[in-house]
Amino acid sequence: MQTLAGQATKQRGLCLLMLIIAFHSAAVQSATARIAVAANFSATAQALAAEFSARSGHTIELATGATGLLYAQITRGAPFDVFMAADRSRPARLADEGYADSDSLFIYAHGRLAYWVRKKYPVPPLVELLRTEGSIIALANPTLAPYGVAAKALINVKGGHKPVSKLVFGENVSSAFSLVASGNAQAGLVAYAQLLQYEIAPREYLLIPASDHPPIVQATIITRHGSNNAAARAFHRYVSSDAGRLMIETAGYGLPPKANGYE
Repeated sequence: MQTLAGQATKQRGLCLLMLIIAFHSAAVQSATARIAVAANFSATAQALAAEFSARSGHTIELATGATGLLYAQITRGAPFDVFMAADRSRPARLADEGYADSDSLFIYAHGRLAYWVRKKYPVPPLVELLRTEGSIIALANPTLAPYGVAAKALINVKGGHKPVSKLVFGENVSSAFSLVASGNAQAGLVAYAQLLQYEIAPREYLLIPASDHPPIVQATIITRHGSNNAAARAFHRYVSSDAGRLMIETAGYGLPPKANGYE
């Protein structure tokens, strides 16, 4: 007959074995995903990744840059699992070209453009600054960045296609923001989310009506590289969850109509 001490030892052994199995199972199930993120969405993606990792145990690594550059890197074999672009056209092109899963494409946010004039109040009208010789306005490179496309279209309308002011281009919208923050440009057309992130005083900027420029429709897609990555697929779903959408909206973005995570 087994003694009480022997039973306790056996129970401790079983508990230890169960803990080892549970730890091993968690280690096997957890995975790492690399996400390519448009520069404007960098801070929000970091917040989403941190919350998702805390909930799931998966690890998320972020790489940020201009949408056009990230798209080119993916077509050249960069090992990104998910692409979070600042437009819809480039994720769609990846799907058409066989670099991504077309069924995973969905719009996660509508970007909002803002006109920021650093430490000058009231904010002078954009049209006035465009017509002032010697003024410098920063914007993202329209060849690479969708925020640059929207900004350039706005300038073409407000400035009559021939603004007198000097336009300086950052590689992406974060670079444009930095040009204004550093004083190398007195004004800039930047992402509204950036102004909220850095707590820029509302008296220093104006939110541009969406009707004044081409829409900034931000879409995401799972790449061919990430098609079998559990962490990538789980994070992709999390972005469209109620918790994910709330974080995106709070960060200063518009939201698309809710649809089961995919278009």
